Amino acid sequence: MKYLVTDAAGAVGHRLAATLVAAGHEVLAFSDSPVNGVASRAWPTRADVLARALAGVDVICAVDLATVAPDAAPALLKRLDKLRVAAGKAGCGRFVLLGRADIYDPALLADKTLLERSATAAPADLAPPAAAALALEESLRAGAGLDWTILRAPMILAPDSAEAKALFRRILIDDAPSPARFHPVDARDVATALATLGTHDRAGGQVFNIAAPAALAARTLDQELGRLARLLNDEATPQDKLRPPHQVADPVLATDKLARLTGVTPTRPIWVSLAETMQQVMKDLRADGTLPPLPEKINPVVKAVELGQKPLAGKTAVITGVTSGIGRATSLLLSRLGATVVGIARNAEAGAAWEAALAEGRHTVPGQFIQADLMSFARIRTLAADLATRFPRIDILINNAGANFPARRLTEDGVEATLAINHFAPFLLTNLLAGPLKAAPAARIIMVNSDWHRRSLPDMHDLQMESGYRTGEAYCRAKFMNLQITYAMAALLDGTNVTVNAIHPGVVRTGISTRNTDGAPQVPAQARERAQQRMISPEFSAVYLASLATAPDYEGQSGLYLDTDEIKQSHEATYDEDWAWQIWEWSAQITGLTPAPA
Repeated sequence: MKYLVTDAAGAVGHRLAATLVAAGHEVLAFSDSPVNGVASRAWPTRADVLARALAGVDVICAVDLATVAPDAAPALLKRLDKLRVAAGKAGCGRFVLLGRADIYDPALLADKTLLERSATAAPADLAPPAAAALALEESLRAGAGLDWTILRAPMILAPDSAEAKALFRRILIDDAPSPARFHPVDARDVATALATLGTHDRAGGQVFNIAAPAALAARTLDQELGRLARLLNDEATPQDKLRPPHQVADPVLATDKLARLTGVTPTRPIWVSLAETMQQVMKDLRADGTLPPLPEKINPVVKAVELGQKPLAGKTAVITGVTSGIGRATSLLLSRLGATVVGIARNAEAGAAWEAALAEGRHTVPGQFIQADLMSFARIRTLAADLATRFPRIDILINNAGANFPARRLTEDGVEATLAINHFAPFLLTNLLAGPLKAAPAARIIMVNSDWHRRSLPDMHDLQMESGYRTGEAYCRAKFMNLQITYAMAALLDGTNVTVNAIHPGVVRTGISTRNTDGAPQVPAQARERAQQRMISPEFSAVYLASLATAPDYEGQSGLYLDTDEIKQSHEATYDEDWAWQIWEWSAQITGLTPAPA
């Protein structure tokens, strides 16, 4: 089906266009500004141009009247009436009009619930927008050869609804009275209803009301706006944390006909719509100086998830160790933020399950899994070559894979295993991916480190602990060296579009944090449980990594060490440049990396 949506950049129009596109329909937008994801053009001023634009259009959804400004209503009526006439001549299937509920006789609003057949006011008694809506309704009813459907809406709630925001400002700032009965509707519910009415076989020639499931009394609206204002302005009292019992109000509009004939029932709770709109009102009040600025306290990653935003759409993130713990949680979170995640791990079966979880998730973007043993230099080289071929641009690289081993063991390259996975693997992989990282507009490298780096300094005469191995100490030393190369790499990348930072993600409930170390006696079960209760979850930790990977605060910043969400100083010895370059050269020699800068 081909739809024409007017006012397609407005509060209802852009949501309707997105709904139709998601359902697989072709959409043409009449709009004064571009509309994402659809073909858009300005309103045609000539009849022949308008006729050509309507060729092949099955359904017209005219939504302008719901939010038109009073001074623009007469001109809009003429434009929409020309569209109605042209649609009949072009053979369009149905004309769906989003009308207004304020065409009803005002005398009926005080104590009655209005039906679609309730009396409407005389045109002379209506404000220009309502008068225009009533006139167009009458033209549609009288016109021949054009199927039509009318949806009457009260005030539409959305963060971009000028009418709703203006009312809330008057109530908050000017102490204006609230409507005796407040019965609005969420813009998303309106969009869903319009999309259904365009093709529903029982909607033709019908007038429908739409409104939220509940109406609020004036006192309840005043209370809720005040409570939200205090919450959003950081002035909340303990009583504000919970919404008080609300006063029941009879609905202004009866909406059962819409549900009975078409199955459409608004589902957005009025409290959610109020909160979203009020958030924008408070933001506007700060922007125009009515309220002082308020620092943003909510973590931007959490905020993006809550609002369904996709700040990483179109970006590629490579993460090692994705099949469990911090890596899995972080990969899922970045995927929810819109990134295409490339997951690296040893276990192919677990990797397939991870890939399936991303593909089947409601909010995640499908990712790709690559099996690789990061304790093999040869496999890392093959992996890097594969990644560079398949992903010429990498926006985020998170070196997360890590482990510690209870006894000293050597890899196939003759390297101590704890050092291989925690230090050599990120060193080699990052250097080999320099090309795809530099191809991104602003790439970020993240080294997942540990505050345990402070517990033991490497012995330059025995870097692989041949003289005596202790698992905890091996882990601490590997993380220390990982920090040294992080700072060295930051220096090498200075002036490029690539930043590199390290982060201690907190004490997290993962296998590596609960495993016994140094051959100590087995910790009693109760003590282990108490220790785990003090740890944070991988999902909680993932927010810190995702913030470092995405937040504007870290744009262009390199060579940082973060302890969860705070920039801190690592052990003072990690900043010793001479020592760091010795470790760099030794690491390059061990891994066979050409000593060229990253």
